[in-house]
Amino acid sequence: MKAFRSEVNRSIDAEDVMTDIERLWQYIRPNRAKIGVCVLLSLAGSALTAIAPIVMQRAVDDLIRQTTKTVLVRYAAVIVGIALIQGAVLFIRERLFQRASYQIEHDLRKDFYRGLQRQPMEFFQTHKIGDLIARATNDLTAVIASIGPVFRSTVSALFVLAVIVPLMISLSGWLTLFSFASTPLLALNSQLYAKRLRESFDKVQEFFGRVSSRARESFAAVRTIRAYTQEPAEIESFRSLNREYVGHSLKLIRLLAVLHPLFEFLTGLSFLCVLWYGGDLVIEKRLSIGQFVEFSLLWGILVATISDVGWAVGALQRVKASMRRINSIMSIEPAITDAGEPVNVREIRGEIEFRDLTFRYEKSSNPALSGITLRIRRGQTVAFVGPVGSGKSTLLNLVPRLLDAEPYELLLDGVPINEIPIRVLRSSIGYVGQETILLSGSVAGNIAFGTKRASLQAIERAASQAAIAEDIADFPAGYETSIGERGSSLSGGQKQRLAIARALIREPRILILDNALSAVDGFTEEAILKSLREVMRNKTCLIASHRLRTVKEADVIVVLDEGRIVEQGTHGELLESGGAYADMYERQLLEEELTADW
Repeated sequence: MKAFRSEVNRSIDAEDVMTDIERLWQYIRPNRAKIGVCVLLSLAGSALTAIAPIVMQRAVDDLIRQTTKTVLVRYAAVIVGIALIQGAVLFIRERLFQRASYQIEHDLRKDFYRGLQRQPMEFFQTHKIGDLIARATNDLTAVIASIGPVFRSTVSALFVLAVIVPLMISLSGWLTLFSFASTPLLALNSQLYAKRLRESFDKVQEFFGRVSSRARESFAAVRTIRAYTQEPAEIESFRSLNREYVGHSLKLIRLLAVLHPLFEFLTGLSFLCVLWYGGDLVIEKRLSIGQFVEFSLLWGILVATISDVGWAVGALQRVKASMRRINSIMSIEPAITDAGEPVNVREIRGEIEFRDLTFRYEKSSNPALSGITLRIRRGQTVAFVGPVGSGKSTLLNLVPRLLDAEPYELLLDGVPINEIPIRVLRSSIGYVGQETILLSGSVAGNIAFGTKRASLQAIERAASQAAIAEDIADFPAGYETSIGERGSSLSGGQKQRLAIARALIREPRILILDNALSAVDGFTEEAILKSLREVMRNKTCLIASHRLRTVKEADVIVVLDEGRIVEQGTHGELLESGGAYADMYERQLLEEELTADW
């Protein structure tokens, strides 16, 4: 039996899963040339930073021996020259690094979006859209913004260990040792705060996703909220969630606020040690004033680097927290993919066969479909009817592989549908689902969606076939009229007809209409069905509907109940048999008569 394979059911062994940092490195690696140049420029900038204290030492000692304007100007010019060169080097480094960062961001966001597009429908039922948007925007931006501090602090730390510390030791080993007096406390402080920072970043990002989801849901349901006068309740609900988000953000701020003063206090202790012992060395003539100035400047570079490393620890925790949220989505393998060796199918004819098909949704104890055996010939119009929850939509969604059947239980043109390339399969199908989804943009853009190039003539023809052309003619800008977000400016019937036009313009070999005429009136419905009979001649058409008058002209009507086929035949045959279909038809006729009388 087929069940939707969630990320839990499809989890991969831990050693096979790409870690968060490995995932990030996958996008850093193509930019390693730019980053390599940035490393060299950073080292050059750090070298210039290290030269400045040496120049200052000589300047102070020379000026103590003989204070002349010439000496002062010479050293001032050297220091200004070093600063200018260093500024130019760092400017070029930042330009290159920003280019690399934006490229990493572009590639990571593109692949994240591509991964989402490959997920089945059930994925979006278990993941809130607002949270996915937060991961694709806020989390990804956090990662890119934090890479810079981590990169710079790492290079600086390596340079300090390789160059600055040896220079300090060359001046005075004991003074260097005193300058590191608070370093163990600084390291312990960073270690203790790292885990708390990561957990806090996790919470902030998680609640940002919740706030985004809540806002999106409220905006999408704004008409319902107003109709039920639930604005105050929604505002209070959002305020409560937002308060939690702010609370976690403030907790993070408090952690960072404590970290910096604590660092300043500990480095201040080191400075006292340097000042006390260094001053004593100067008094004893074991260090010149210039050397003490040099050591102090070198120590300042060391402290600044340690400070950068401290902030980089926080930035690294943010990178880990955000990459964990991004990677948790990108690591999910799509449940529906092409077969390892797909069949070379060039054209779909439209013959469909279900062979004892059974399908069960995840976490469902009962199968949605059971023992479905049905053969649909090319060019037939087959309708599926039955009560709510009988399996009509599930069965139709198996054909374009929006849901996946077990191998050899569903065949198309004699080939197991799992072995047909997904792009070939879906490009041959026109699909109109229960929920009409339109995109922001123009009427023409929505009709032409899914086609590479569509002429205005083809768009107008599809609109006419879907009985929406007259409505479009009354729109302010005709086919260029903007329909608003998700078609908010259109009626329910106009949305459905526009979706049908979008399916017809593809000239599909198979047309699937899943309750796609529920929002149109009887007259319009008849016009659309008449047009479809002409357009879909010699092409396969699958229709699911609750209104039996919609399907009475179908070649075959299949009656489903609790996931099983209970009847099938033409409209006349089923009425004559007096079974479930006849009961439903008579009941609907009675309801229509009562509605007319009322």
